[in-house]
Amino acid sequence: MWRLCNVSIVACGFLYVEGYDMWLHKLSFGTTNGIVHDSFEAPEFQFADRDGKTVTRNDFAGKYTMLDFWHTSCGVCFQKFPELEKQYAKYNSNSNVAIYSVNVKLPQDKEGVSFEIISERGYSFPVLQSGLSEDAKNMFGVTVYPTVIVLDKTGAIVFRGRLEKAISFIEKELKKNIETN
Repeated sequence: MWRLCNVSIVACGFLYVEGYDMWLHKLSFGTTNGIVHDSFEAPEFQFADRDGKTVTRNDFAGKYTMLDFWHTSCGVCFQKFPELEKQYAKYNSNSNVAIYSVNVKLPQDKEGVSFEIISERGYSFPVLQSGLSEDAKNMFGVTVYPTVIVLDKTGAIVFRGRLEKAISFIEKELKKNIETN
């Protein structure tokens, strides 16, 4: 009887500390820890930067690339921007990492509103404009906002999840690269 009680206590403790978060991550992103075990090449995409220049998957070759998908009506997205800015400042000069905020345009959004919003708030991370949410859903499987997608150096999608876990994932990958070189 005591064993059953002890197992129950341990199970409840795990669910309280770690399990609930893992379960929510699984529901939102299809993985408990963000790692995409059957990584696959990211689809060909074309995003536009503030100057109207087209940015494609090939522009990220040889870098770990973090794409933070958001839209203008997402309150949680705006709450995460200070952390995204902090990470952008940390990795901006690192030639192995690229960090971009990818705005998914809503039908009611005026042209260029995403660039204005980020600029007005004083953020310096680069913003890319994608098409409508159906494009992000079809191309990257984004159904929850914010969603962070990480591409490895070959352009494969290797992570899908929350910003905090993406940062941890990139730090581990960079550390592995240093150790193997």
